[in-house]
Amino acid sequence: MRKFKVGIEEGLEIIEPISKHRPEWYKKMPSFVDGQKKLSFSKDLVKNTTAKHCMPFLDTLNTGYAMTLMQDILVNNKTSDLGIVWQTSPIPLEVRAPDFALGLPVPSGHSPIHYIWKFYGNIKLPDGYSMMLTHPLNRYDLPFTTLSAIIDADSILYSGSIPFFLKEGFEGLIPAGTPIAQMIPFKREEWKMEIDNSVALAGMKKKRQARFTMVGHYKNNFWHKKSYL
Repeated sequence: MRKFKVGIEEGLEIIEPISKHRPEWYKKMPSFVDGQKKLSFSKDLVKNTTAKHCMPFLDTLNTGYAMTLMQDILVNNKTSDLGIVWQTSPIPLEVRAPDFALGLPVPSGHSPIHYIWKFYGNIKLPDGYSMMLTHPLNRYDLPFTTLSAIIDADSILYSGSIPFFLKEGFEGLIPAGTPIAQMIPFKREEWKMEIDNSVALAGMKKKRQARFTMVGHYKNNFWHKKSYL
């Protein structure tokens, strides 16, 4: 088993498996539509299953590790020049100078103020491994969007800054424990794309086979369980 080594000096983050932070809306999502408790089909042969049966979607909520806030932060434009306050040190975030990333597109529906999460931890991956750091996948319910980066962390990654934008008009509490970034380790390898028509033919065969399975074809024939402890 590969090891994702973490050292926290004094920071406001707790790093732990992202699976511990599955959102409430996913937990409450029914497995079947219309309150039904088993598989059925409409007259148009449409299944009544929901996204709860989609393993690729579930994998996005389980893969890698979450960097979370250790203390509450309050967003309120009346509280300070920064518009954000918190209880204690060290500081959880800062505002970046406007000219640091000239021309950087602002995500739609977000304030143009360029914030950064302050990261005080240290990370060490096995040799030959890097880490994708990104906004928690499929977490569009969060009141901010963290930008993405690829970091070579097989040499110890020490404290740094992670840029993000707040959603426009948001005011309120971002509580301790909120995942602010998802960290996914991967092995660095050389890749080259090539056109292979045999892949298309094999895909057509797989697709024909899938027609005979009402539910669970991907889970039973393609999916592999992932483990991030």
